[in-house]
Amino acid sequence: MTTRNNTRRERVVARRALAAALVLALACSLSPAPSLANDGSALNFDSDASAAPASYGEILAQTVAYLSASVSDPGVSSIGGEWAVIGLARNDSLPADYAASYYTNLVRTLRDTDGVLHRVKYTEYSRVVLALSSLGFDPTDVAGYDALSPLGDFDQVCWQGVNGPIWALIALDSRGYDAPTAPEGKRQTTRDALVDAVLDSEIAGGGWALSGSVPDVDMTAMALTSLAPYRGARADAAAAIERGLSVLSSLQGEGGGFGDAGSATSESCAQVVVALASLGIDPASDERFVKESGSVLDALCAFAVPGGGFKHVADGEVNGMATEQGFYALVAYERLLSGKTSLFDMSDVASAVSPDVPPDPDPAPDPDPIPTPDPEPSPSGKPSGGAGAQGGGAPSGKTLFAAQTAAPSGEKMVATSSLSSEVASS
Repeated sequence: MTTRNNTRRERVVARRALAAALVLALACSLSPAPSLANDGSALNFDSDASAAPASYGEILAQTVAYLSASVSDPGVSSIGGEWAVIGLARNDSLPADYAASYYTNLVRTLRDTDGVLHRVKYTEYSRVVLALSSLGFDPTDVAGYDALSPLGDFDQVCWQGVNGPIWALIALDSRGYDAPTAPEGKRQTTRDALVDAVLDSEIAGGGWALSGSVPDVDMTAMALTSLAPYRGARADAAAAIERGLSVLSSLQGEGGGFGDAGSATSESCAQVVVALASLGIDPASDERFVKESGSVLDALCAFAVPGGGFKHVADGEVNGMATEQGFYALVAYERLLSGKTSLFDMSDVASAVSPDVPPDPDPAPDPDPIPTPDPEPSPSGKPSGGAGAQGGGAPSGKTLFAAQTAAPSGEKMVATSSLSSEVASS
């Protein structure tokens, strides 16, 4: 009898355990996928989650290794240059001699161009100032060249459109630099003038764009980043920031992502994450930026490529621009969680002594030069290969990233947040 009763009880317990397991399985299947918590413990991927890193921290670590190898010799460039330096420096993960390598390449570039990074596009100087600031180097004395001084010419700073004053403001505020003195006869740059220029470019109803009257995600996010330090001091800046945040929230997709023309991109998500972190807003948990299927941080991490790097779009491959921006956005988020200064607030960086860069030796003469034949005259009688001829050489000193500078899908990002040296609107 006792054996029979025990057997009956065991069957009942087994049936109850099976029923409980089925209920739990059903509940899990009906629950929404988890969003990325502040500790990075869970991640909601739109793509195959099993093939992706498990947390933003793992993505960050993998991209450090990938970026360090892919951009091993950073130069003066919107891809494979300053943004990689800034991200790695602000993450305290600079490879050995990385700072010296970048500084040497910058000095050589300045010597080759007699100190002129670009004749009219002064975001080139803003980007370089940010990189130097992240390393603790003095931008006013780069082997005798002053990379900060061009930002004193207010009209030239603003020539490119609103991204000019945005990045000049970010650069000046990175380590509290005084606005440089404008050249004689030029309008003097001041912080208030730069803030006013950004505010005056706001679109009716909120938000910013490089052109037109429709808010652009990237430009709006970058404008918010530049205005963040002035939220407490200027009521007009604070009001514009709130309008901009409302616009960004309204432009966010249900999957948590951002992008123009209905296609989410990692770069747009990255710029929003940077802006929110600059304002002290958690992009993983603020209800304005957590939609039905996840947060903007979830959306950014969904572009991560296993093994390191980021894609530009969901069905793309690893991309240089996307990798650099996705990486420094995660660095901005990590700094927010750690209570550190924001990505572009480099007041915590200790001043460093810049390395000595000796002049390049004159090339030795060729002891047995091959004579070059005179070119045959063209039918018009003019020499062939005029000013419009296209050179066939590849850019030197770059790896994978150099080949992606002209990628059609990244054109808008090159023109805006990447501060390209080749696109007139940058």
